Amino acid sequence: MSKGTIWGLFLLLLAAGDCGGPPTGNNPGGDTPVVPTGGGPALVKIETRHLGQLTNTALNPLQPLGMTGTDLGSSFDLDNRLIFLFGDSRSIAPAFFNDDSVAWADPTVVPSGYASVPKLNWFLDGTGSGRFLSLLMPSVDLKGMNVPVEGLAIGTTTYVFASTGWSSDNHRHCCSALTHTEGSAFGSLVLDHVAESSKFINVSAIVDTDAVWIFGSGAYRQSPVYLAKVDPQRIGDRSAWQYYRGDLKGAHVFSSEEADAAPVVAENCVGELSVRRHSELGYLMAYNCSTPRGIHLRFAPKPTGPWSPL
Repeated sequence: MSKGTIWGLFLLLLAAGDCGGPPTGNNPGGDTPVVPTGGGPALVKIETRHLGQLTNTALNPLQPLGMTGTDLGSSFDLDNRLIFLFGDSRSIAPAFFNDDSVAWADPTVVPSGYASVPKLNWFLDGTGSGRFLSLLMPSVDLKGMNVPVEGLAIGTTTYVFASTGWSSDNHRHCCSALTHTEGSAFGSLVLDHVAESSKFINVSAIVDTDAVWIFGSGAYRQSPVYLAKVDPQRIGDRSAWQYYRGDLKGAHVFSSEEADAAPVVAENCVGELSVRRHSELGYLMAYNCSTPRGIHLRFAPKPTGPWSPL
């Protein structure tokens, strides 16, 4: 996981390529669920554009907040504001080194002279010192390499996921943690669960009317992408999660056991990932991968796929 200053934002402009044929993998005559494949068309990169440095600039200085750098930021929409959950900080005060932080931006306002980089407004610790608010989860280790990975709103309640239990021996996290609060009261997170996991350490979630779809990866940058769903009112109850196994005779098949989850994207290189719904394309998924090296972008008509090829 990289540390230090977030150096830039990037915009990828893409177009649809040739269709890859009809989806396959429904296995209508068999008895074993199969994940649909063969989605398309593939997206073709047209342009990559650097939009500017996000933090540690005149617009978004870090020294007044008590830090000199921060880890990756996961963002989500909350009450028409873009919330950034930043990982391990380079705190000036040793006591807060590797604490996580939270900021917000107005996505509709671009400050004059700063291209497309937003103004960040950090949540502060409330002591009057101007120091960033340390994102703390009860009974959860959020020090070095243990970081928030996703946020989402269900009604007036905001949920924050984190990966925790990092081991320097095997370079893996053991567990996923989920907390909640009301609105943007990030200084008052309440623990919902800490669950051991091998497939849902880094997560990205989408709230639909009757379900929250949770995409996950396991071993850091060595994992496929998996899928689970849960009733929005029961997201904090890990036993209520249902894990996607594939399709059987035209119907989606789910299991109450995480071990049964089948990859919806079978690439063994995924760590951080982001999945969001698009008004025209359906669902967009982005993740970092080493083969080929770079940011991979796919889309699908629904969470279960089929996901477009590269």
